[in-house]
Amino acid sequence: MISSPGSDDLGLNAQNMIYFVLPGSKEANYIGDIPASATELEDGTYQNIVQSGGSVFESVYKLGSEKITILSPSRELIISDTQCVYQKKDSKVCKEMSGSFKKPLCVINYGGRKLVSDINECSGMN
Repeated sequence: MISSPGSDDLGLNAQNMIYFVLPGSKEANYIGDIPASATELEDGTYQNIVQSGGSVFESVYKLGSEKITILSPSRELIISDTQCVYQKKDSKVCKEMSGSFKKPLCVINYGGRKLVSDINECSGMN
């Protein structure tokens, strides 16, 4: 069950409150929030794409019976920024790289470790 904000509360950071009702139960248990702008991909999975600063971020949320999980890895399309990213998964040192509107940089975020990826991996984010 989703409780959405009213039109007066619908800002950039608006959240949907998510409740889960067990079969046969009369009680709804609060399991967390997801952005109001998230769209459903498939049953229980929601995607949110948002621009913040010089990047476009994608987060995917999986709704469970007890909690909401943010799936990893996540994608980031750098469109106006310079960040320290890793060239390979086993790289020891990150390298400063820039993305721009004309030449964006796609990175896959593995829990804080950003790995450069093919631009096709970020398709649908611009």
